[in-house]
Amino acid sequence: MLNQMTNTTIQKYINIFAAALVSVVGFSFVTTTAFADDPICYGQYGVQIECPVVTKSISVEKLVRKSNTADAFVEIVNVNDGAEVEFKISVTNTGEATLNEVKLIDILPSNLVTTGASEFILNDFKPGQVREFTLLATTNTNGMAEGESKCVVNVANIVYQSEKKASDTAQVCVKKGSVLATKLPATASSTNTTVALFIIAILSGAVIFNSTHIVEKSRRNQR
Repeated sequence: MLNQMTNTTIQKYINIFAAALVSVVGFSFVTTTAFADDPICYGQYGVQIECPVVTKSISVEKLVRKSNTADAFVEIVNVNDGAEVEFKISVTNTGEATLNEVKLIDILPSNLVTTGASEFILNDFKPGQVREFTLLATTNTNGMAEGESKCVVNVANIVYQSEKKASDTAQVCVKKGSVLATKLPATASSTNTTVALFIIAILSGAVIFNSTHIVEKSRRNQR
């Protein structure tokens, strides 16, 4: 009888201890899970303070030019069928934090074909840093009628933490059969040349007139 009571008492305490242990472990687990991702900042003397807000921002610029040339990069370029173009993409960390896993995703339209990479990952991307990427693509006029002109848009997107942070575009205009001509504005040089030629023509006329007048006067004197 005594042994049975003793065993019952021991079992009772074991159950109480187990329940208490589960409660403590469960509380610790919940607490850790709830606050593990929250930043904790400490000030002077180890006093916990509110963490300052760190700005995270990114910008992107996309330009294009004919490849294998010394032409300046521009926002829009005119080329012919089958020509190769070169895109320059500049990504800038305009925020205050070093970033990782920043994605640069380039979206090419159907009339531009590339054999290179069109997606890049930026890691250890420090504040103020600029990273540049180049992408070569060839124009493709399949499905276009002879003489048809078409401008296509190439988009560069910046994605960080599954959210699009910035984007920019560049355009390629292509004409099937021949290159699109770009009408250039009249320059000061061409205007000056025209004026100079006009003045020369006037002076030449004056010289001829004066020479004729002198000859005629000479003949009169001889008479």
